[in-house]
Amino acid sequence: MCSGAEIALIATAVIGTGASIDAQNKQQKSAKKSKKQQEQANRLERGRSNLQRARERRRAIAQRRIQQAQIQSSAQASGVAGSSASLGAQSALSTDVASNIGFAQSQAAAQAGIFSARQGAADALFSGQQAVARNNQIQSLAGFAGQFGTGGKLENFFSGPSTPAPGKIGTSGSN
Repeated sequence: MCSGAEIALIATAVIGTGASIDAQNKQQKSAKKSKKQQEQANRLERGRSNLQRARERRRAIAQRRIQQAQIQSSAQASGVAGSSASLGAQSALSTDVASNIGFAQSQAAAQAGIFSARQGAADALFSGQQAVARNNQIQSLAGFAGQFGTGGKLENFFSGPSTPAPGKIGTSGSN
């Protein structure tokens, strides 16, 4: 039979272990939420970057068309339409625009690599936090179970050097 103090000790151990497990579960949920928010931030940043690149590409093509029309108009006004100078200027303009678009695409690829690396770091951090939380739960449960002694019996929890063995309370060897 357990005394009131023993029951209080058991209740304290159970509550402490339960609180520890609850805190670790909250830590895991927080880590999951953090990971999801990082993924969302990366998606939004990729989307913004894609829109900006598309806008810059359209602007460059529109500018090329305007400049090409100006070259053609100027060539016709001066009577050199179709000449090698006019065609060369138009070709150079097209090459310049294509080069700028290619550079923008290489920048986009680099940025995609950065987003991927950031997400990889967030995933690794999340995995580490999950592992720590699981380990803490296991340690809490093992510590709680270990308090009951190696025999696996509840009475071993209370039989220490300061607790007399059952049946020995109030007896002395001088009867």
